[in-house]
Amino acid sequence: MTHWDAEAEHNGRVGNDTVRSSAWWSRSRGLPRAVYESWRSSLAAQPDRPARILAWARTSTGYCIASPANLSYGDEDEWKNIGWHEIERGGWNAELRKLSWVLHAAPGKPAPRGSLQLV
Repeated sequence: MTHWDAEAEHNGRVGNDTVRSSAWWSRSRGLPRAVYESWRSSLAAQPDRPARILAWARTSTGYCIASPANLSYGDEDEWKNIGWHEIERGGWNAELRKLSWVLHAAPGKPAPRGSLQLV
């Protein structure tokens, strides 16, 4: 086997045991199993909200999870799921590690606001 054959064989492999066992590639994306299951159950009552994690972080009171359909925050006992379509605007303050958002409001009503302190 030549040097080039060895490189081609190596580059032809897809993944390895380390990558396949990484928590990132699991459905829960490394989120603790009990937290993932409780979050997934909270979405079951809402049609068309897939339980697929794009990103997650710990907050001062639990967890924050971003999925294709919504922003969720809470813990094993209770989750709040906000559809992305409900959020008018949002922001991230890196210095304070604070995620904030403003929801759409009915005419003449104040816009509900929310924020999370990520840890």
